[in-house]
Amino acid sequence: MVEEGVEMWRLLPADFRVHCAAEAYTGDRDRKVSSATPDFFAGLERAHEAGIPVVLAVQGDEDDGPPVLLENVARGLEQFPNLIGCRSCELTCGPGFSASERRYLIDLIKLCGEHGALVNWMEMGYPYERDHIFTIAGRDPELSDAISKYGDCVVLTDKNNGWGRFYETRSLVMGMWVAGVIANWGLNAEDWWWYEQGYGAPYTPSKGRRGYARHLAAGFAVTKGWEMGSELSSPDILFAQNVLLAMAGGATVYSFESPAHAMATRDASGTLRLTPAWNNAIYPLLKAALDYNLIPNREQVRAKIKVAYQDSGAPGTELDAPGEALYRPLYGGSTPDEVIMKNDLSPDLFPRTGRYYFLPVLPKLAPAATHSLFPNIIVPHEFPDAESERAYFDKLYLLESTGQALVIHIDHAWFVTNWHENQNIAQDFRFHPAPDLAAVELSGVLQPHSLLLVKVEERRLYLQANNYVVETHIFDEPRPEVFNAASYLRNYVTHPDDAGMRITTLQMSVAGGKEPAMTYSTDRETVATSWDAKAGSLQIRIKHNGPVEMTVGF
Repeated sequence: MVEEGVEMWRLLPADFRVHCAAEAYTGDRDRKVSSATPDFFAGLERAHEAGIPVVLAVQGDEDDGPPVLLENVARGLEQFPNLIGCRSCELTCGPGFSASERRYLIDLIKLCGEHGALVNWMEMGYPYERDHIFTIAGRDPELSDAISKYGDCVVLTDKNNGWGRFYETRSLVMGMWVAGVIANWGLNAEDWWWYEQGYGAPYTPSKGRRGYARHLAAGFAVTKGWEMGSELSSPDILFAQNVLLAMAGGATVYSFESPAHAMATRDASGTLRLTPAWNNAIYPLLKAALDYNLIPNREQVRAKIKVAYQDSGAPGTELDAPGEALYRPLYGGSTPDEVIMKNDLSPDLFPRTGRYYFLPVLPKLAPAATHSLFPNIIVPHEFPDAESERAYFDKLYLLESTGQALVIHIDHAWFVTNWHENQNIAQDFRFHPAPDLAAVELSGVLQPHSLLLVKVEERRLYLQANNYVVETHIFDEPRPEVFNAASYLRNYVTHPDDAGMRITTLQMSVAGGKEPAMTYSTDRETVATSWDAKAGSLQIRIKHNGPVEMTVGF
């Protein structure tokens, strides 16, 4: 899912565009006035002439404005074959999921389903005293029935934002998918998470929720642009780290909030350019997913999952706010519930281990037959304490790797990243890539804001290491009173300060074997190798800021 219309579309490689759609927006008039020729038709016509499939943003939080009239949406679906779907987003914001938002969403799903169009429903979580909106969807008979009936068209999307319940959002989305209720799930990766967490310069402490501009809705006169200063300080590679983990869970739809940082922005001449984050972090990973068939299908994901949690719909379960009780024993989480509720903020985005893969939450109204898809079903209050929960999962999920880094293995791929979102702490890892390569062990050390992708193909390994970050200097002293985002982005897109290099170290141990054959591809990074024949060890030292692709044959 890309933005910026025809301009950005033409910047994308032709062989990649076939996997893309453009996101489009409507005007205020389309939300209030029924018309045979709504204003957004002109954009759809231009996109149609350019051969661009479009997903139309039609519904958001009602506090931000009414949704697009459904009769206008219907006319668009009838007249434009390139209108392939609609987006509903952030209904969980503000006062919560209202009756009118619910009614519109149900009718939108039915309308799109009848036209064979997609509904991309994107939501996030908040540590409020309210049920998660995707939990509500699984408990509401009419909404659940609409999603189930048109499940091939509904894409539930984990929106990488909000102030908490990050593990729960992923579990609820995946639960709908692995249960067969929906055909696809997605990720919306965004740098707004950095701002919501109150982060500024990387590796500096949070200033609390929205700490750099607490009154976002008050506008620029109050915030002085520092909500954007905080947001744009988010490390570029954080987008790709989020994508990496979603790939490991089988996500097939990807979008990116704030295209100014993630995808495209304008230079000083007004020309639209793809951003450094896109070229050096996001696109190399998406391209690798296509080239190496990295995203597991639903059957492969089900085979990896040993346990599913059945939502009862009752109050007082582990799914209640702040929504970390079920996950803290498995994925970590350093903040107690009472602190999360007091601060309205949970700082842990990434799981702290990949051992337990992902724990799907089956919706309350999922057919009972879905239980047969999983070897073990747990229910609310299954475990008296964290230790018993972890012991139960330890028996079912054997250790496949060691070290501190987050390592997820599924099928023939390994997804590795340093899970420290904002701490300057390196992490190590070690694992055997494949049974057919039993004599081979891969280990290494990843600096923060780094990732490693490994795909096994017969007796070869494809690896992509990436650690791309730009020095923003946004918070350098003396700090101006006002942050000019447009000026920063013009410089960022043309002259990013990305000359600094960091080190990734890898080691291939080959018991009793000969030296592996290694090739690599990189633009400006350096890769140094040394082979210790006696120890059967290949040392790889990568000095880089960006993607390095390697192939190692045994």
